[in-house]
Amino acid sequence: MAHHHDRLEPLADGFIAFHTAKGERWKHRDETPSRTGPGYRLFVSDRGERRRYTFGPGEPHDATVLDLRDQLARSTPEDAATTTTTTTASTASAAMPDEGRPGAT
Repeated sequence: MAHHHDRLEPLADGFIAFHTAKGERWKHRDETPSRTGPGYRLFVSDRGERRRYTFGPGEPHDATVLDLRDQLARSTPEDAATTTTTTTASTASAAMPDEGRPGAT
C-alpha cells in the first residue's frame, strides 16, 4: 500500500478523505458537534455509496485512519439506518393507543 494512503485529507466541502486498507477512497464528516457520546459519522465513497456509523454512549469520536477504517467496516448503509429509524418510529406510533396519539379524539 502506498504511504499516502495512511493520511487524512481535509476537503473544501467540510469532509475529511481517507483510504481503506484496500485503497478505496472515502470521506467522512461527523453529523453531531459532540466529541464523545451519542451521534453519528457519515461516510461517502468516491462511488457515491453512503454509510453511517452510530457512536455509543461515552464513545469518543476519534478519527485516526485506523479508527475510520474500523468504523467504516462496522457502519451500515445510510438507507438502512434511515429505514430503521423510520420503522422504529412507525412501530411505536402504531403500538400507541388512539387516546395517546397526538390529534386523536
